[in-house]
Amino acid sequence: MLGRFEFFERCQARRVPQVVRVALKRWSHAGAPLANVRHELAGSTANGPGSRYVVWFQGCPHGCKGCYNPETWADIDAGLVEPNDLAERILSSGCDGVTFSGGEPMSQPEALLAVLECLHPAGGLDARLPLGVLVFTGHEVEEIEASPECSACLPYIDVAVSGRYVRELRAVHGLLGSTNQRLLWNERPGRGRELLDESALTIGQFFEGRVVKGGVLLTGFPDIATLGVRGLKVHGKQNNGV
Repeated sequence: MLGRFEFFERCQARRVPQVVRVALKRWSHAGAPLANVRHELAGSTANGPGSRYVVWFQGCPHGCKGCYNPETWADIDAGLVEPNDLAERILSSGCDGVTFSGGEPMSQPEALLAVLECLHPAGGLDARLPLGVLVFTGHEVEEIEASPECSACLPYIDVAVSGRYVRELRAVHGLLGSTNQRLLWNERPGRGRELLDESALTIGQFFEGRVVKGGVLLTGFPDIATLGVRGLKVHGKQNNGV
């Protein structure tokens, strides 16, 4: 999850019903997909096991109440990147794994697939990512499997945290945002649980802050009420999220 403290601007994200609407704009150049990316962060330890490169896609159709990242909802150009360039930054970062979040990565399935393919030269996961690929998606498992474009990404993903965020079911352990969400594992040999220890995904929650140009970037699973008690002023908060 991506949140922001003061000085960080927020785009005005429109609330939408909690159903998957018509697909968001698909960005491309000369017929090739481009990834619409809000932010990238190397070395995160709050978005999955080990040191991870985190990519937040821009645009989300779900509009979940209490979302941590409402600034990523709007269907706008937040920064278009070539999939191979993004993959090279991930692979050269020295991180153990990569996490795709948002926004909604599965709303850009062609771009997501193109990045994933670049991370799998000769069909296998690049050895520079020993802790694999993790995806946070608001799509339900059934919605992913019913979409040929989204399901095409699954062989390249070790585990997906799947399902809408429901504020009333807020989880307090692991990488699930709320208890209705599910872990969708890659059962292929050498992938999924063979790369990622399931216990590492189900115990403990924490967050980290990074000082960046214009303010502080907060990522992970923050408890906004606790932050307020500690005297941190949070802009753009939505109840349990930022």
